[in-house]
Amino acid sequence: MAYTVQYGAYTFATPAPRVGESVEYQHIVPGGGGKAFKTFAVEQEFSDFSGYAAHRARMQLIFTACQTQNQTLYITDGTTVICNQTAWVERVECPPQHGQKTFRYTVVFATLLDPPTFSPAITATLVTAAGTLDMSANPPSYREACSNERPQIKSSVRRQAVTISLHGTYHGANRAGNQAWITSIRSHMAQTTGVLTYGGIALTVYPGTSDIPENIPDTDVEYTLNFLYYVETFSPASATFTYTGPTTLTLTQAVRSESGSVKREQETSDHQGLIVTSTFSGVYYGTDLAGNEAFAASVRAAMRQDSGTLAYGNYSVTAYTNGYSLPDHVTAEGVPWSCTFLYILAPADAPANVEELVVKQSMQPPVAKMVFHDCPYRTGSIPEYLGLSDFTITYTGYVIGTSFANAETAAIGLKADFQSGGYLMPGATLERNEDDRRVDFNMTYRYPVYADIVAAPNWRTPGT
Repeated sequence: MAYTVQYGAYTFATPAPRVGESVEYQHIVPGGGGKAFKTFAVEQEFSDFSGYAAHRARMQLIFTACQTQNQTLYITDGTTVICNQTAWVERVECPPQHGQKTFRYTVVFATLLDPPTFSPAITATLVTAAGTLDMSANPPSYREACSNERPQIKSSVRRQAVTISLHGTYHGANRAGNQAWITSIRSHMAQTTGVLTYGGIALTVYPGTSDIPENIPDTDVEYTLNFLYYVETFSPASATFTYTGPTTLTLTQAVRSESGSVKREQETSDHQGLIVTSTFSGVYYGTDLAGNEAFAASVRAAMRQDSGTLAYGNYSVTAYTNGYSLPDHVTAEGVPWSCTFLYILAPADAPANVEELVVKQSMQPPVAKMVFHDCPYRTGSIPEYLGLSDFTITYTGYVIGTSFANAETAAIGLKADFQSGGYLMPGATLERNEDDRRVDFNMTYRYPVYADIVAAPNWRTPGT
């Protein structure tokens, strides 16, 4: 989703910012009136590497814009105006990123909800498999805390984990009433999920910890209940891996991380290709246990293959399986998974449709051709210079293509890059391996030398 964000005169322009929001209620007393605040976290990430000085200049612009408080914060997703009211800057998060090729920062704004005050008459209920817990008679205070979840430190925010904390007091008629209340809380907080309604807003939550007295009091019971819910900030794409059959493994909601290493025969050798490692991870939610087990079996079957076509987003490559991870015991709740693939990117100057290209050359330089003659009237032999020998260049290497036909075409086309003017000598080889989409070659070319490179003395002239 593309957001437009403007604070005062400063616009968070290209690249498009990401926006997260949360709400915090502050009661003057538990169950009493108070104020409600909404916070917006605006994040931008610059991936164009233009040097530390440029990053620092961007930082200064952001800090200057955020020094002025109580400006109009305007946020829209292109369809709906999410915020258009006075806000203030709570903090700017910009961790040190010296030497990095990306620059990320987050600005957190706060606004008062409209209307900024609310009535003590609040509906507060928790519905779980254990029934309904009604806290509306004396509503608890409500507080939220938000944290961003990233697959890796530098990854984009996948979702926000929001922690809700309810703190209230239950006024029981007697000790038995308080006992029943505490028992009800324990029963609800032991459930996996529930629906929490507070002030007309209903959220699907995951019960967490609770703080209730160990000894049952005769009067009021103070309690604290903590819940967790998630706000998805983006929907990851699906990855597919298609292999012989054809059979396709679909990895839904896949989060991708990538690393690469340059392949060289020696440290100072030419760039032979980039080996890219792509790891996809996520959680598969089937309709039941049988569906989850079927998914786990499909992952194992796919990762037993040697290679296939990996597609994700706007790219599709021939990839090689390199490992996977599944839980020891598959349950009906969901299957956490991770699959790793390898693929090769050829050097930038390599022919099209080539994954890997290696060319070596060795040269036999021309040498002087000499003949020595014996002379009966002179001590020692008399040399005769016959000119220079031809020189040769031997080319060896291999090509791995996206298909065998592409590898063969690229190998044959390499001749155009060889030194011109030579003659291919007998014994040249071109070995084809269709299974590996590879062609190995070994070719020697002879280059005649038609003129002497250095002036030779006339060894046939007597007396010299």
